Amino acid sequence: MPRQLFIDGMQARGIGIVVNYRPVYLTSYFAEEYKYSKGDFPPAEFIGERVVSLPLFPSMATDDVITVVDALINTIGEA
Repeated sequence: MPRQLFIDGMQARGIGIVVNYRPVYLTSYFAEEYKYSKGDFPPAEFIGERVVSLPLFPSMATDDVITVVDALINTIGEA
């Protein structure tokens, strides 16, 4: 499932998703200072294009965890 489709599906169910773990070497500083560019580290780019952060944390209420997991199952099930 494409990441944006997954994000849209989760957001439609009221679940906030954050895109993290973009390859740092693609930021303007590293691109300008060290001349890094897309394609220099394919594994990092592969991960960076696919990973999202779900709203799950240790002190989260069980009912909220269930809500997130149900949304996850239903979103993936639509794919």
